[in-house]
Amino acid sequence: MPSNRLASVTLLAPLLIAPTLCAQSEPPVSIDLSPAIFEPLVFSQIMDEGSVLQPREGSRFVAIPFRYATDTTYDLRRTSFDIHPMPPAPVKFIGFRAMIWNDGRAEFSRRANDPLYERLQVTQAELGAPASVVGINQTRPVAQQRTPNTKNRLARSGWAAVIFELPGNVDNFTIAAAGAPAQEVRVSLLEFASKCREGAKGPNSPELARWIRAIGSNSPATVRLGIQCLTTLRQDVSQNDYARWAVPVDAAIIDAIAQLETEARRDAWAGLVRFGPMPPESRDAINASDPHVQLNLVEAIRGEFTEPSPGSYARTNALAALAAILRSSDSDVGRAAVDLFASGAPDEAFDCLITASPTVRTIALEKCKTLDDASVRRRMVHALAVQAGPNDAAALGELIKRDRIIVADPNDPILIRLRDAESDKSRQSLISMLNGISLVPVLRSPTLASIFDDLSDDDAPELLRRSVAELASDQVRLRSAAARTGEFPMRYPPQFRDPVRTVLHRTTLRGPDELRVESVAAMLREGNALDAFEDIRAAFSGKSSDRLAFIQALAARPNIERIDAVFALLMRILSLADPDSALPVLQTLDRLARQRGEREAVSVNLAAKAGLSWESLADFSLSPDPKLAALASKWIFRLAHLSPQDRRQFLAASDRDARAVRLNSASTRLARIVAGNYDLVFIVELAWPVPTSGPQSVAAWLPPQRLTLSGGVVEMKTRDAGRDIQLYVNDKLRGFGTAQVGSAGMQAPENWLPHLEPADENSLLAGLSIPGASSPPLVMASGDVDSSSRPGTLKMEITDLLRQAITSDPAAASLAQSVDQVIPANLSITLRYAGMGSYIGIAARRSINTPPPSPSAPPVLINYAVLLERSDASDSPPASADLTHRAAATVSPQYPASNPR
Repeated sequence: MPSNRLASVTLLAPLLIAPTLCAQSEPPVSIDLSPAIFEPLVFSQIMDEGSVLQPREGSRFVAIPFRYATDTTYDLRRTSFDIHPMPPAPVKFIGFRAMIWNDGRAEFSRRANDPLYERLQVTQAELGAPASVVGINQTRPVAQQRTPNTKNRLARSGWAAVIFELPGNVDNFTIAAAGAPAQEVRVSLLEFASKCREGAKGPNSPELARWIRAIGSNSPATVRLGIQCLTTLRQDVSQNDYARWAVPVDAAIIDAIAQLETEARRDAWAGLVRFGPMPPESRDAINASDPHVQLNLVEAIRGEFTEPSPGSYARTNALAALAAILRSSDSDVGRAAVDLFASGAPDEAFDCLITASPTVRTIALEKCKTLDDASVRRRMVHALAVQAGPNDAAALGELIKRDRIIVADPNDPILIRLRDAESDKSRQSLISMLNGISLVPVLRSPTLASIFDDLSDDDAPELLRRSVAELASDQVRLRSAAARTGEFPMRYPPQFRDPVRTVLHRTTLRGPDELRVESVAAMLREGNALDAFEDIRAAFSGKSSDRLAFIQALAARPNIERIDAVFALLMRILSLADPDSALPVLQTLDRLARQRGEREAVSVNLAAKAGLSWESLADFSLSPDPKLAALASKWIFRLAHLSPQDRRQFLAASDRDARAVRLNSASTRLARIVAGNYDLVFIVELAWPVPTSGPQSVAAWLPPQRLTLSGGVVEMKTRDAGRDIQLYVNDKLRGFGTAQVGSAGMQAPENWLPHLEPADENSLLAGLSIPGASSPPLVMASGDVDSSSRPGTLKMEITDLLRQAITSDPAAASLAQSVDQVIPANLSITLRYAGMGSYIGIAARRSINTPPPSPSAPPVLINYAVLLERSDASDSPPASADLTHRAAATVSPQYPASNPR
């Protein structure tokens, strides 16, 4: 291209853009100096179709890259660029150089024979034809003459550069491209950009200060170049120096971000978050920034959540920026940030709400009241609850109850805050709010143990002790609500204590009367009748009247009769009663049993036997008070299934020991003469998956819970002189066994009552993840499966019976759809005689594949117990006098001579 090709003048001519362009609202060309980072834009010579062009003496070539649109038709000529040097000086247009896209960036082609074009012609796509870019060159560099136009189709990279000659003493100039606002450019900055990675990079270096100043420029192209140079430098900063380096850089970027164009703002955000942990000072700068800056950052964070940036730091830094913004007191910023959660944010983002400002908390709380998305609402409420204060605890508590929020992590921020709170007022607010939130997955965690132990201690303020007692009782209600769990009395390990049990124990011993009643009721709700009895005995030692008043208050609670364990407790209380208090206790038992009705008589009988002291009941049947004697005898007849002849012989006995002999004889007869009907009761122990209503999805299982089900009627038939037994349900053979031989007298509840023990490490629970448990969860202890036909044992196949019991019981409706998955095939059990017409067997499932926990996963069957209770013994043939006499002679009483109370 000859040097006289164009006059050496300042380019001030009007733009020559095709008419199609005039309709565009946005200029089709935008200056972008970012290629300066990777290759020089200032030249002492340039190639044009293999020929070397050199500037005039004292001048240099400068290339200004630009991006062009391909969605419209237009021409780019020398007059499309308006250039003004400062101070004024002549500028010579050299031409356009095409750029290619290589490895994620725009760069010049390295081919020496590439031409410099006089004009670029962009044609938009039409009728299926793609857009085209054509370079037009009319003057050849060698021929030194004009020739017909040469046209080359160029790669549609969207990038090109305008090249001009500029006097060497000119550093600053402005350039306006195709009608866009003028941009100020410094030639020296372009030269430094290509060498930015070679200079000093320290936080106090002049090079770094230069690019920080560039961010403050009024020229968007210069600002973007500065941001991109700083982003390039970040990649070379060691992690040890990153924080010191980033503090001044981040502050400058944050200060400028609201004035940046969209592309530059995107580059600025990438620099802030991609390459290292955001220093605390940068977070403080975000918090102190102008609301317009914060609003722009909210949109950048929204984009980050939608299309994550590469690198391991981006998500963490985006969350740190969000947390800083949420500390803003500007209501517009607060609404924008809260809307970010409502429109979709990752789980971990909700933790940022924990430290939100009062302004943002108020906005978020109001948003929670109207949000339709329950999952988002639960996460927001959970996060707000961590820092709940007196002003918002009540409203949050209502939302917690409405959404049935669950804490599934023992290190949940709510629990940590409650544990570490320094003020009793803060603790009180948190406890009040937590009444209604489920802590079931973590009730046996060390964190909760520490909290409950501290708040229920004698040194704790009375108001806190009262509140934590109510919270503990509420947790029992929640963990008992899954499937009518634990109603049947269970025997707990001797030294068993979990955090809830600790609070209930202390409250029963020293709490106010109404909380004592609630604490005992909570223990009964989980089948813990024997521990409740021991607590009552300790709390009312030597105060029979107070103990009776407490029992009557307990029995007056609504629906207390629905809890099986209350019958075991009342029977156990009789061992402490004197004649004056025994009658009210028995009358209470009678009233509660009538409330349950005849259809549930078998549950009442089995539960009462679980706490029964036969010795005490026999004593009271000898009372001179006819009401007490009659009521005690009535319960003996009912629970011992005495035939009419047995009853006459029992009443004819004149002292306690003789009556004990009669009862032992009756028990032995029921073990030998077994033909008749028995009510079947299942106790099923299940592990449910942790619900996913907390802030994070937890892949784990809840500790085992128990479901009590009625299985219908089992008919026992005998043959071979009454020794061999067959078990039928609806005329279908379900099992077999052998009648007892020898004595089979009464057994104390401790000898037959289902008892709990820590799960064996080889059991199924070893494969279940139980969150937060500091010790193995408790499960029913199973008996050994006996393959022999030992006298007094029965064997049953129960799969179909158990499945039918589940599908027939409304309390198990949630299991009905997956009953075949929950109850596997070929379940069987061995039962042993437990005295007085009762049989019991407990079995454990072992060595099965545990399915992965998920919200849709059905519960896993752990253990199961089967109880049979005689239901028609009073109609069976009476024992012969000879049999009764021999039984009485061989079976000794099982009670001591005295009955201490």
